[in-house]
Amino acid sequence: MIKSIETKYNEIKFRSRLEARWALFFDELKIEYQYEAEGFDIDGTWYLPDFYLPDYSCWIEVKPDGYKWREDKIIEIFSQQTNKKFLLIVGAPQQNKYKVYVLAVPEWDEEFKDNYLGDYGQFALARRASENELCFLGDIENGGIAFNLIDNSTDDGEREPVTFDLESVYKKAINKKFY
Repeated sequence: MIKSIETKYNEIKFRSRLEARWALFFDELKIEYQYEAEGFDIDGTWYLPDFYLPDYSCWIEVKPDGYKWREDKIIEIFSQQTNKKFLLIVGAPQQNKYKVYVLAVPEWDEEFKDNYLGDYGQFALARRASENELCFLGDIENGGIAFNLIDNSTDDGEREPVTFDLESVYKKAINKKFY
């Protein structure tokens, strides 16, 4: 296993370069985040999620490529017990090089949860009027889904998931030289 490198970005000391790259990604999209905002006691084990996105009421954990979340009981228990959305990002912020797993969305009805929890996709930007909002874009060609992370609404024709705006953000995040 490769040891992570503590990285300072934006006056915050991140535990890894990967976390710093995702912070840069959120900054570029003007998404407010809190790094390691709150820790939790999960059945006697301390758990500290990487990011909290207050505008989205969403917890995010970031892990490197190859990480298998189904083997991590803390992730599993936290995602079941949380009263907020919980996303797991595996990989670096490069188009088609990472996966976003939807592990908890408490507002969903049971049928929706049964169909989509544990699915993976990537981020997209949804446009509603002139606002850009982060959304989850699943494997639509194979019956996946696009939904807005703020209000969980699905793509109902009022939104157009777009990914081309993210290309420059991915490039900035992955090409950033940290010192």
